[in-house]
Amino acid sequence: MAHIQSLTALQRNIHQLVHTHAMTVLRWTVGIVYIWFGALKLFNVTPVGQLVRDAVPFPTPDWFVPALGALEIVMGFWFLAGRGLQRLLPLFVLHMLGTFSVLLFLPGQAYQHYRPWELSLTGEFVVKNVVLLTAGLIVCIKPRGSAPGAPEASVATGSEGAARVTARV
Repeated sequence: MAHIQSLTALQRNIHQLVHTHAMTVLRWTVGIVYIWFGALKLFNVTPVGQLVRDAVPFPTPDWFVPALGALEIVMGFWFLAGRGLQRLLPLFVLHMLGTFSVLLFLPGQAYQHYRPWELSLTGEFVVKNVVLLTAGLIVCIKPRGSAPGAPEASVATGSEGAARVTARV
């Protein structure tokens, strides 16, 4: 019985830890990915530079990919700072939608045999951006410090000192 109580207490502690820090960790990971990928573009060491140029439906000058990288770095630091994320939201959504242009303008690279249900390596690389888009939307829309998908909660300490989470719906 004591073993079950220990597991229950561990579960409560993990829940509280996730509830307290999930949004911050999610925001930081989105920011770090943006800074990392942006730096690769800025310094012309990204393996997707030509793909980015080819996926844009207009001629791109040599500075286009590095400039996009610089923008991604700014966006990454904006995510890390965590301030004014609602103002970042339109730029973020526009940028993320731009990543899906490969699926529209380069179907021969995005799909095997031009079949949308048969993604190529490039297609899988692009489609995984749905996860990044969702994470960024959650971070930009949720209030700072709240856990994704969690109701507001307060922590109360019972008579035995154990934390109890009370949800407010």
